[in-house]
Order: sequence, then structure tokens, then C-alpha cells
Amino acid sequence: MIRFGLPKGNVHKKSLSLAAQLCGGSIDSKKLSFIGPDVEIFLLKHRDIPALVQEHILDAGITSTEWIAEREVNVPVVCTLDWCNTRMSVIQAGNAAVPYKRCITEFPNIAQMYFQTIGAHVQIDVISGSSEAFVPALYDCCVDCVETGGTLMRNNLVEKAIIMESQMVLIARNQTEELLPFCTRVQQALANI
Repeated sequence: MIRFGLPKGNVHKKSLSLAAQLCGGSIDSKKLSFIGPDVEIFLLKHRDIPALVQEHILDAGITSTEWIAEREVNVPVVCTLDWCNTRMSVIQAGNAAVPYKRCITEFPNIAQMYFQTIGAHVQIDVISGSSEAFVPALYDCCVDCVETGGTLMRNNLVEKAIIMESQMVLIARNQTEELLPFCTRVQQALANI
């Protein structure tokens, strides 16, 4: 039985569609796990899937590359998906001209690496989600994912720097004879979503 992690969040519907295909029929969309003929599927947060695959708790999963980078895991990427492409960016108020001093983020490793590369000494505080709400009243910047930029525009915020591009990817603990056919099946099912 292959253990497969699928992300919730903004790609939840796509994950449910893929789960239904892999399980061979309809599924209860209110559940967080499903069992198919040869697969056990778990709906999880993007951030948790890379480490669970690296630790062999899951055999494979779909996640975003920013969480692979943030968690500093080493997992093979089988393929890139066209589900949701984002940018990891430094975000400030539209009229901000001050240097970075205090940053809020849920990606402290990525933020720290970026600020080190530009030689900035920045205090980085960690929260879970919605870091844009703290800028500019409480922090002069945040590091977060930007997909369309709509939230930024509505809140008079701008991307001051793009740190990295991020994509959704299929990862596997390895590409052995056991997992290769499953990953191929996932890729074929993804073509129908």
C-alpha cells in the first residue's frame, strides 16, 4: 500500500479530484484520508509533506517547492505540476523607502538566507499565515508567497524583491520499482485534472 500526501489549502479541489481518480471512484470530500486499491491518501498541509516524504512516513506527495526549500529537505522531484505557481517575495508598503529592519514570515529559513545574501541584518519573527496583515503597522516587511498580487494591491503593499519562484511538484522518497509505476499513474491522472 502506497502512502500518498496531497495538499489542502488553495489546491484542495484539485487534490480531491486526484484522490477520486486514484481511488477509482467518488470520495467523501469532507474526509481527510481515503483508501484505494493500492494507495492510502492523506490530505495535509503543504508545509508538512516534504519532511514526511523525506522521513519515509509518506512514500510520495504533492507539495510546493517553497516548503521543500524552507524545510531544507532533500527529496526527489518527479515532475512539476501546473496547479499553482507563486513567487516568494519581500513585501512592503507601497510607499516604504526605509531599509529592512523587522520582518514577519512563516518562512524564516528562506527569509534569513535572503537577507544574508543582501547583507541586511533583519530581525525575523515567525507567525503562521497572513503575514501581510502586519505590514506596515507592526513590521516594515514580510516574506510571503504571492500568486496574483491581488491581496497586496488591496492593502497598498508591493513586492520589493522576488526571492524565488515556486511551483507545485510531485515528490517521492525514491524512484524504485515499487514507486515508479505509481508515480507514472499519478502523472497520467494529473493530465485529466
